[in-house]
Amino acid sequence: MTKLKLNLPAAARPDAGFAVSATAKPERERGGNKSVRFECRMTPDEAARLDRSAKKAGLSRSDYVRSLIDGRTVQLVQVNVDVSRFDAILHELKKSGTNLNQLAHRLNRGESATLAEFNAMVEEHKRAARKVADFIDEIRPRR
Repeated sequence: MTKLKLNLPAAARPDAGFAVSATAKPERERGGNKSVRFECRMTPDEAARLDRSAKKAGLSRSDYVRSLIDGRTVQLVQVNVDVSRFDAILHELKKSGTNLNQLAHRLNRGESATLAEFNAMVEEHKRAARKVADFIDEIRPRR
């Protein structure tokens, strides 16, 4: 098994043998343009710890500090994932999405398609999306 980092909701917690790399990417306030600049003096050791923590969280220094200000927690853990299975599921979803997109382009060009053809493609995409959701549910830590 190969280790693969996944970004899932920050609410995820470690479970027996499984873990998830969860990041807390701050959402911008409506209309907020982050125009206020803030500087903080710290020791080189503190700066290094800040950089390490932000890097582990997969965030920039600024995003990491904003997540702390907003009271969000960032929990980092590792997930063991069968990468070949993950790749196969992802390939299936992309393939069904491409097929659905091609059908939409055909219809937008004024070409015809049967309702059965459309329904079959939609069902294929739903099945592929369900496989992705099931896979995520399998590896997501339980509370």
